[in-house]
Amino acid sequence: MLKDRVNQEDMFGFNKIPVHRHFHSLSWLTTATALWTLLVTTLIILGVIPNFDGPGSGDRHIRTLSLTNGSNGQTKAESQSSDSKGSSLDPSVHYSFVIANGTRLRMITDDTQLPDMDNQRKESSMRDHSKKLILRWTRFYGRSWGVPEGSHIFDELQCTERRCTISDDKMTIRSAHAIIMHMRDITDPSQLPKYRTREQRWIFYNLESPHHIEVNLTKFNGLFNWTSTYSSESDIPSPYGIYQPFATSSGPAHHAINLTGINSIHNKGQFIKHATKTRLGAWFVTNCKAKNNRKEYMEALQKNMMVDIYGFCGNFKCLDREMCLDMLKSKYKFYFAFENSNCREYISEKFWYNALEHDILPVVMGARKEDYLRTAPPHSFIHVEDFPSTKDLAKYLRLLHKDWKLYNEYFRWKKQGSIISQINYLPEKSKFWCGLCDALHDPSKPERIHWNLDKWWSIEEQCWQ
Repeated sequence: MLKDRVNQEDMFGFNKIPVHRHFHSLSWLTTATALWTLLVTTLIILGVIPNFDGPGSGDRHIRTLSLTNGSNGQTKAESQSSDSKGSSLDPSVHYSFVIANGTRLRMITDDTQLPDMDNQRKESSMRDHSKKLILRWTRFYGRSWGVPEGSHIFDELQCTERRCTISDDKMTIRSAHAIIMHMRDITDPSQLPKYRTREQRWIFYNLESPHHIEVNLTKFNGLFNWTSTYSSESDIPSPYGIYQPFATSSGPAHHAINLTGINSIHNKGQFIKHATKTRLGAWFVTNCKAKNNRKEYMEALQKNMMVDIYGFCGNFKCLDREMCLDMLKSKYKFYFAFENSNCREYISEKFWYNALEHDILPVVMGARKEDYLRTAPPHSFIHVEDFPSTKDLAKYLRLLHKDWKLYNEYFRWKKQGSIISQINYLPEKSKFWCGLCDALHDPSKPERIHWNLDKWWSIEEQCWQ
């Protein structure tokens, strides 16, 4: 059993240390040496002491960064060095990381030999120092990202910084400046790369609320450099949408949400005058057991007004998504953009794409009202928090249904600005790529490691109910 574990370590690039078993045939000195070797080997496997696995003998120094808990309970990095020159990272030094939770990660340099990565010709062709290479390590919800490899997407999205290229080839790991991990496609740290370079940025990419993270994030503490979520607290914010006011004669418009590296395309809209909008409200839903009791709220609302529910939780069916949204735009006045979680800033494509981009007034549940006020177009939604009961909400919606002038007040923003929708199931339309490329070329972007990812992206910190 012990030998198997040592061999497993060797597969990941750590030095194989022999384990002697037959001590009865050895002299007492040999026996003592063997026992000492066995003890040290066991402690290395258990992570009690670091494994100094340098590339060989000579003048080259070896350092190990060991993650430990400080006196204040915070996780920190301690540097142990053979030359005692401090804890700063030196690019001439070969590093080995030992993570407290048991995950080991080896830092590579230009002369490190990587197993099963001998395709140097292709790798060298990808190494264009004027561009930043972005490696997508995982899939996107189990399928293709929808964005082709190469640099075309940065031109297509009219990014302000376009000197980036995308690859899905894991053999380019040595050249990659950023490695993206979509967290819905990872179940354990063992699925992450076993090697990294000093200048690489590992990116925690996630658009789901903490209620729908399916892994124990404690295991990932100390592994990621940047976060990219819908939260404005992320290193690279990737909200589902932003509102961009039009520039005025007094100067360019500014807004609280500013996604770095995006050129907005202004399409001045008109007020809604569709005579075919005769039906009251619709709701598209597949998850009937959401944490925020939205289904129970809707059942109470239906006692006071007519709502057509499409999907697994209702009686109406619509199979093609885009045809469904076109039908929504032409027939309905209200769309119930009820999120599956009540979490800070969690305002998904239900609001930005399903409703606002299809000229329908959203009735919202999810983030607090102040989050919508800070990010959404002005006077563009109705929040359930504003009504003491479902009966009061139904009364107000029926009033708007009868009064076109009052209804159209909720679309006045279309004369004042435009929205940029970022759709999680259509990543080719996401401006996340622009923000990432801009960050990679920004020398002021701080180097950091997220030691408390599990506490930051937690239900207790981000959500309620």
